[in-house]
Amino acid sequence: MNRTHFVPGEPGIPKDAIRSIQRKLASLDPHGEHGWLLLDADYNGRYDSATIEAIRAFQAKNDMPPADGVCDEATWRLLDDQAGSTFRESWQFELDSLKSPAASHRVQPVRDNLVAEAHERQLAGLALSGGGIRSATFSLGVLQALGELGMLRKFDYLSTVSGGGYIGAWFSKWLHLLNGKVDEIEGKLTPGTPARPVAFEPEQIKFLRQYSNFLTPKTGAFSADTWALLATYVRNTALNLTILAALLAAALMLPRLLAKWVDTASIEPSERLVVPYFGWELMSALTPFYRARHRRRAVVGILDRRQHFQHA
Repeated sequence: MNRTHFVPGEPGIPKDAIRSIQRKLASLDPHGEHGWLLLDADYNGRYDSATIEAIRAFQAKNDMPPADGVCDEATWRLLDDQAGSTFRESWQFELDSLKSPAASHRVQPVRDNLVAEAHERQLAGLALSGGGIRSATFSLGVLQALGELGMLRKFDYLSTVSGGGYIGAWFSKWLHLLNGKVDEIEGKLTPGTPARPVAFEPEQIKFLRQYSNFLTPKTGAFSADTWALLATYVRNTALNLTILAALLAAALMLPRLLAKWVDTASIEPSERLVVPYFGWELMSALTPFYRARHRRRAVVGILDRRQHFQHA
């Protein structure tokens, strides 16, 4: 049972509910300026004297008579409005809404064993993946198959991404218009039977099929949408290939740089040319001048060896 009225010393008060109250009080007065400083160590889930004094100080600051330290519903509402809700409170609110969607819920203090309660509910979710309009088209068939089997009503959550978000938004909007009646949308998703097909589909499905080519609404070889799509494709492909080509060129350049470094190391120290900027080294390794100089040095080396043998 949800509770929003707690009296000090009352038996059976949920510890998680008191921790929620303690966290809210601490978040509103982190430095003790208002007289109800609660440290992390004080989130003990007990309605002790420190908690009573903190609630009394909060009530006095907000002119809530009587300031008796009792966390009644008015105190809880004001405390939640000022401090906001924790994750566990929002999660509990979500679970309560799933249990009875028609009911009007408000954030309540956290019940004990909330995790175990969620596991006992055995909640299920439907995930629609991405893939552009192909994903949306495929997901429509999935939704229709699940609706024909009467299984859509068994799901509690809907998760979508990319192209799945297109069909997910369409489905959520349709479900909202039907006031959340999943059994009714199951019948509309699959009108007729294989033995007795119907002549017309619902307007929602016709709309989805009509605008399935939302990337190029105006089709045709000479339409602006078609050429814009082609230009976008060429541009993105060229950008990706430029990056790949640059990486490949950098990988192929490494052996040339290594060969130049080894070649430079073999020259006498007095003949070495020190270039402080690495960019010039890179340019020299890629220019025809470097190749010509390398060939000229090799020829001079051969002539030097011949002269050495002749003198010997």
